[in-house]
Amino acid sequence: MSERSRPSIFWLFAAIALPLAGIITKFTFIGRDKMPRTGPIIITPNHFTNIDPVMVGVGVWYLGRAPRFLAKASIMRIPVLGWLLHLSGQIPVERGGSTRSSAALKAARELVNKGRSVIIYPEGSLTRDPDMWPMRGKSG
Repeated sequence: MSERSRPSIFWLFAAIALPLAGIITKFTFIGRDKMPRTGPIIITPNHFTNIDPVMVGVGVWYLGRAPRFLAKASIMRIPVLGWLLHLSGQIPVERGGSTRSSAALKAARELVNKGRSVIIYPEGSLTRDPDMWPMRGKSG
């Protein structure tokens, strides 16, 4: 089952993010033709800057899909922003290996099983140390 329509809250995000992205940066999505427009997909971009989620979200949106991120739970506690993120189906991740953090993986698995897109930053946060670039997986 693929995601044929995007929830209405994403139209609000798109109305803000798309013009903003076009104003503050020039971007080109390379390999866009390799990303499926339907069916399950897990996207694992690197996290270099605070604007990365916006740009990745824009790219996924242009594919006709609703971007859903695993995001640190503290972001979900920011007034208004947290409410919007929760309303749009973003998945909070509690850090520290708690039982609550496994709930995020369960939620992501459910989305993938429904043919949705899930975006996970493997680093878990911004990586500003150039010695860590390009990112390399060390486990799994």
